[in-house]
Amino acid sequence: AVAHAIFNYVTYTGDVNYLRQEGLDVLAGIGKFWAGRVHFSKRAGKYMIHGVTGPNEYENNVNNNWYTNRIAAWCLTYLLEAADLAGPERARSRADPWRSGAYAENRAEHVLPGGFRIEDLRPAGIPSWTRTYGPRRIFRPRTGPVNQHWSWDRILRSCYIKQADVLQGL
Repeated sequence: AVAHAIFNYVTYTGDVNYLRQEGLDVLAGIGKFWAGRVHFSKRAGKYMIHGVTGPNEYENNVNNNWYTNRIAAWCLTYLLEAADLAGPERARSRADPWRSGAYAENRAEHVLPGGFRIEDLRPAGIPSWTRTYGPRRIFRPRTGPVNQHWSWDRILRSCYIKQADVLQGL
């Protein structure tokens, strides 16, 4: 949210001086945070973020939450773009370590879990939600809100999300 606020401020005001004075330092700190959360999987050939609780707070300890990965990749990419806007001196001091390292601009996209299949997202043995957990079969007005009427197991195996994390990420 902070990186996005900086993006919006600079985009709508054109105040590049803010990036030079404070904004780039904040973005570099956010980049450092994400650098501490990702690891590279040789098998998958991608950067991964494991063990998070995304904006949809029903799922905990999730590996490669789509929204979290998307925001991490966006933050790292925007750090590099902001460094270019701030000018060469500031770019060298704050963002050059990111350009040459594992988070180079052409690699930030690899944080995203691309090419997944719905089968990869379901726990083993759970049939497709469209057949078993479709909206008309499990959600009736008298059973809502789900957190007061369903077991956690049922919530976690359903297709419902608590917040619109996928919509926010688009």
